[in-house]
Formats: sequence, structure tokens, C-alpha cells
Amino acid sequence: MNKLIKLCLILFITVVLVACDTGGSSSCDGDGELITLSLDVPSSVKSGESAVFNANIAQSGEEDIDYLWSAAASCGSFDDTYAASPVFTASNTADDIYCAVSLSISGAGTASHSVNIIVTGTDSAPVFSVSLTVPGALTPGSRTTLRPSVTYTGPDSISYAWSVPAGCGAFDNTSAQQPVFTADSAWTGPCIISLTVAAGSLTRSASAGTIIGGGGVLSGDIAVSIMPPAAVASGTMATLAADVTYEGLALESYMWSVPMNCGSLNDNMAQSPVFTAANASVNKECPVTLTITAGAESTQASGSMTVTAPGYDAMLSAVMDIPASVAAGETAVFDASVTYTGTDTPRYSWMVSSGCGTLSSDSVRSPVFTAAAEAGGDTACTVSFTVTTADRNAMDSAGFMLTP
Repeated sequence: MNKLIKLCLILFITVVLVACDTGGSSSCDGDGELITLSLDVPSSVKSGESAVFNANIAQSGEEDIDYLWSAAASCGSFDDTYAASPVFTASNTADDIYCAVSLSISGAGTASHSVNIIVTGTDSAPVFSVSLTVPGALTPGSRTTLRPSVTYTGPDSISYAWSVPAGCGAFDNTSAQQPVFTADSAWTGPCIISLTVAAGSLTRSASAGTIIGGGGVLSGDIAVSIMPPAAVASGTMATLAADVTYEGLALESYMWSVPMNCGSLNDNMAQSPVFTAANASVNKECPVTLTITAGAESTQASGSMTVTAPGYDAMLSAVMDIPASVAAGETAVFDASVTYTGTDTPRYSWMVSSGCGTLSSDSVRSPVFTAAAEAGGDTACTVSFTVTTADRNAMDSAGFMLTP
């Protein structure tokens, strides 16, 4: 029996299985039937909200299809676990929950698959960013209105706190969104203007430099390197870090970037943001880029990390247990010991030398072998066994004697 499983997950997963009778044929014949299972599942569902999970079935036979959906109770619940397209309602949670949602079907054959989703909690960090641009030069005693760019998607009110080094100038209101800054009439040289924006328990900061009355420099040479982790497991989090050397007066600003299909950052302007890896069915190489800006200078560093699929480091091994000899016309059970620490469903495949006999099934772990009815003398036969998962396989082979 041949089984073909095709797995592809980018919010859409298609699994194709070929199911055949287990009458000893090693390939699908007239008794073979085709099942196609398609899942259309969102990658995330907000706390307390609902979404329809779809399963579309096509098969060459006319058997009725039975469905069974399941998910951990902490993740949420279905209105009908036996429906083709049930409504899933996410649990009420403050924190994000990473969940496996499973569907098993039976009809002309059987199939099952699990999909990873995220139930996003009410405490998930909102989008929050602050940037600031000021004139590159000011005349002593001049006045200018500062206009920061602030993006915030959370529910809390925003507060502002402006500051400059003592002596270079003053604000008309240090807590205003757009204050008027007056350059000190006696100051000559660089002046760094800083802003801290607070919303609830979150804060973001930005700074920019200007030169008052000429003289001095704002920026110097910048050196930066980043150290992303070598691997981040699908659906988990890791902190990105950078090593920055800067000798100028203007404070540096950060801008991180990762591809959207790799995952997301809680704050791409933070010095050390938290990266959440996307759900992945196969290992994925992801570039990471950091741009550092300080005054008029900027530089960029890049690296890479791997978002690993579930079971990427799983162990898989196979050892056969077969008799040393089988008499012509007799039967024996061929067995195999399989060790697998991953989450996929292992698939088995047996092969026996031509003319030595037949197997009750070549795709179960312990088939029954029936030796050929006649043997002209002791005949050396070879048996091989292969176990396969989504991303690896293991094999064992051995010999036995077919005796008269």
C-alpha cells in the first residue's frame, strides 16, 4: 500500500493520502481510493472571539465522511466537533496561547492532521512607536515648535515628557505633545532633544540633535553587530540583541526588520526587541536586519536565524526483528522496533526479495510474511524496512533463509 502525504502550511494546508486494501499488493490497484483533505484555518484568533474552521473533503469512493475536531480546553472550544466546518471560539485569556488544533477524518480511508494557531490574549502588546525630527541648526534665542510622530494602538491615554541638557534651551511645556523649544541665547554647540512617551505601563523614547549657534559635531563613527539566536522554535519567543559602539553626542535609534512570514517583533524600534516565531511546518531561514541611526550617521548590520518546525530535532530509528529462516509455504510475523520523538505520524514500508514470498501489508509495522510455496533448496532472501516522517527517514535491512 502506497501512501502519499503532501504537507504545506502558510495558513493553508493540503494533505493528500492514497488508501488501498491491505491484501498484500504493494501498489494501488482497482481497489485503491483517493481522499483529499483541505484545511482552511486562521493563524490566530483573538481572546473570546470566534472563527469558522473549514474542512473540504473529496474522495473517489462514495463512503460517508466522519469528522472529529479537537483542541486543548485552555485554547477554546468548537460548537460541533463532528461538523465539516465548525465554529471555534477562543478562550478568554490575558496572555497569548499557542495551540494545536487537530482534525481526524474517516471514509474511504483515514487521515489526521494538526495545525498550530495562536489565541491572542488581551494583554498582547499594542503597536507603539515614536520618532522625532528637529532642525539641524538653530540660532541662539530662536523658537521652534517640535512635532513628534507617535503611533499607538492601545487603549491607554498618552503622556509626553521632553528634556534637554541643562543650559542649551527650554520648553514652554515639557508635557505638551508639540511644545515650543527656545534655544538658549548663550549656548553654542550641539544640543540633544529627548522625548519619552508613556501609555499605561509602556514607554517609548526618541531623541534628535541640533547645533545651536554653530560649532561642534553631533555624530561620530558607529559600529554595530547583531546576535540573533541560531534557531527559534515555531511559535516560541526569543530576544534579539545588538552590540553598538558610538562615540558621538546624539543618541542612537534602532530599527529592526524580519520578514513577516518568519514572525513578528513586539517593538521594532527597541534596543532588544522580543521576536515571536511564526507557526511553521518546515524549517525556514530568516534574515534579520538592524539599522542604527545617530545624528547624521547611520549603519546597518544583518544576520540570520532558523525558525524550526515542530519535531525538527526529533530522533528516528528503526530495527527489524525477523526470523533467521522460514520454511516454504509457512508464515511468520515480521516486526520492527521504531523510536521516534517527534510529533508527526510515522509511515512504514517493507520490501522482500522477489520470489521469496508475500507480505500481508507492506505498510504496517508488523506484517505477516507468507513464504513461497516451493523452494528448490535453501534460498537467501533480503528484507528491508523503512520508516518515514515529514522531514526524515530511517532504514534497516537483514537476510533470512527460505528453506524447503
